[in-house]
Amino acid sequence: MTRGWRARLAGVIAAWLLAVAPAAAGAQDLLPGMFVGTPDGPQELAIYAERTPVGRLKPPRMSLDDVQVVAGEVRVLCNLPHFRVRSIWLSTGRVFRDDTAERRPLRVAQRRLTVTAVFAKVVDSADPARWRKLLEDVGASADNPAYVFVTMDNDGQVRDFLVGVDLTSALAR
Repeated sequence: MTRGWRARLAGVIAAWLLAVAPAAAGAQDLLPGMFVGTPDGPQELAIYAERTPVGRLKPPRMSLDDVQVVAGEVRVLCNLPHFRVRSIWLSTGRVFRDDTAERRPLRVAQRRLTVTAVFAKVVDSADPARWRKLLEDVGASADNPAYVFVTMDNDGQVRDFLVGVDLTSALAR
């Protein structure tokens, strides 16, 4: 490499580091956990289901009545060290009682914020017609509430964090 080329490369790297450093520094301040975006700001997702050794979904230890419900677009911040987002999918409460309950994979846009933090936006929830169709496909109703499941994996340990879907607003859009 010539000296001039090295100097230009060093200048480009320095400029990139200066541009990225403020964003990276702010991202380091993220609290660990799972959070969903709401009009009132981020709310922690504390309820998750686990899998049995054969892969069946076990109901959460806490009541499904305590699941954070979201109206509109579903946006999740996943900041659990050693876990990665495996998938994000839609189903209803029936999935805990019946292995044949309808499930639908969701289209998701993800952006890595730090080594452990990922921002995920459910693209399907931003399109009202598509969202209504998916909710109908899984059989969501007032008696059978819909949930977005954020499946997190840690080398064999799997947790499915639940986000409740506000059917009133989803079907009215």
